Amino acid sequence: LRFFSPCLQKNEQLFKENPQEFVRFDKESSDTPSPRKSAQELLRAMVLQFKTPFMQFCSDFIDCKRQSSAGTDDEWKCKVAAINLALEIGRVEKCVDFMNFLAKQVLPELQERNMAMRPLVKAASIKFVFFLHDRFRDLLGFILYLLV
Repeated sequence: LRFFSPCLQKNEQLFKENPQEFVRFDKESSDTPSPRKSAQELLRAMVLQFKTPFMQFCSDFIDCKRQSSAGTDDEWKCKVAAINLALEIGRVEKCVDFMNFLAKQVLPELQERNMAMRPLVKAASIKFVFFLHDRFRDLLGFILYLLV
């Protein structure tokens, strides 16, 4: 899973240089070859081929990373990686329940009013809600309220 790290570094640089372009690139570059696209395709293949064991591995990985990085400078990077991992799984596997993940990982970031605090995590959280909004129909009004 170390090959996801360069993607995060590139995302961080792009986000710092131009946040609007970061969001636009992520939304529009679905056909553009990139290390990020390759990582997404690998995740999709893993979910499709090894659904149950891979889903358990991802859940354990997210929990482990979250616990091991708590209170460190790398905490935000682990959160971004966890959100992106959950997002890619959600794009492939429609039956996964993300309410617990939304409540524990995404909503606390969106509730934080200091926009300068972990901006890349906030961007990943917004992207998560944007792409998987159909799974959270009951909470969509509340989520949109947090974004205003």
